Amino acid sequence: MGRGMKSVTVKDLPLRDLDLPTQWWGEVPLFNLQDALRLVNYCAEQGIAILGVDDFRIEDRCRIPSLSDTADFSTMIGRPGPSFSEVSVAAMRKFLTTMQPEGVLLEFVLVEPSN
Repeated sequence: MGRGMKSVTVKDLPLRDLDLPTQWWGEVPLFNLQDALRLVNYCAEQGIAILGVDDFRIEDRCRIPSLSDTADFSTMIGRPGPSFSEVSVAAMRKFLTTMQPEGVLLEFVLVEPSN
């Protein structure tokens, strides 16, 4: 994780009012594409950055990594220009437009600037 960043635990965010996440897998919140966009919008409003995302499919009561729609935005930390939060949210929105919506569930890794 980059300097000046601290982890944000998705399960600790106040997302119940947004009816998120799509599904819980034990302690892991998973999001379909529609709900992922709602989480991204929440992150934009709160100044939370998206460090990365992994995609999964649920088959026969198993969570299977798909590995076709995995993103890592950590290389954008510290670049000149807009904040990492703004850049990562924009990149995630673009990334979501490239994904096939059927059966994909996403697990997010979020960070925010540390004080």
